[in-house]
Amino acid sequence: MHLFITGIGGFIGRQTARRALERGWTVTGMEANPDTAQEVREELGLEVAVGDISQQEDCNAALQKADVVLNTAAIVQEDGDWARFRAVNVQGALNVARSARRAGARQYIQLSSVMVYGFHYVPYITEEGLVSGDNNPYCQTKIESEIALKRMQADDFAVTIIRPGDVYGPGSVPWVIRPLEMMQQWQFMHIDGGKGCFNYLYIDNLIDAIFLATDAKAYGQTYTVTDGAVSNKEYFNALAEKAGVQWIPSVPSVLIKPAAGILSKVMEGMGRKLQINEQAIRYMLRPHPYSNEKIKKELGYRPKIDMQEGLRLTEEWLRTERSDLIN
Repeated sequence: MHLFITGIGGFIGRQTARRALERGWTVTGMEANPDTAQEVREELGLEVAVGDISQQEDCNAALQKADVVLNTAAIVQEDGDWARFRAVNVQGALNVARSARRAGARQYIQLSSVMVYGFHYVPYITEEGLVSGDNNPYCQTKIESEIALKRMQADDFAVTIIRPGDVYGPGSVPWVIRPLEMMQQWQFMHIDGGKGCFNYLYIDNLIDAIFLATDAKAYGQTYTVTDGAVSNKEYFNALAEKAGVQWIPSVPSVLIKPAAGILSKVMEGMGRKLQINEQAIRYMLRPHPYSNEKIKKELGYRPKIDMQEGLRLTEEWLRTERSDLIN
């Protein structure tokens, strides 16, 4: 099996490459950052092209042959320039899919997100549930990319869409590194007591789900993948404990939302960046768990690493690789 991965130098892409090599697969990839591409070449001994998925010619040059193509490259931010989001998350995904079809790939796997459901959704929403961009560039462009890619589904070219939950573990920027950095700067806080829902998914469990989709030839299917759900308070308090953080303050959303814009300007005047913004607050107030019943029923998905073990492994990585984030 020949697997081609975009964003191969990222958190998910690099770990998927390692696991595929353990399976005896041939792995190649594409990475936007030249330094990161070189790291992957040296670390894993892989052929890695440097390129931008928003450029069709870069995709065509990088992707010459593959059986399965996994697109992990995307702009993953709470907010930002809508045009750039669309160029990468929508047009980029289409570019990769077109190059994959041209290269003879049988299956294209799009790493989407549970954020296609937006910020206001019913409890245990399924893959057939209503999607909503909720005026957020990440949510909206993930929806648009899914719609565009589903149109490419054909007898000789299969599209599979994976919607991961909140992917944590060694190297996770949004759910490990960034929160711990914010805690050190006294910028992290529980919003409304941390009542929002954290739909946790350990990185290795996500990769298990990806391989289930390839092994089962889950062509034309969409799967939401999570391990379970806890409150934000429970997850981030547990993460903080691993890093030696004693206390996380809590603020009401009715106070922090209007204050975020003002505080951001004050911090900019001091030459510092405030990591809290209105869109980030919306992420922290997501109300419900998502359903993972479809992938459990159809592909036999069962998370092998629970949250306690996942955080233990994350702590081990922090102590060896990012001791600067531990008090």
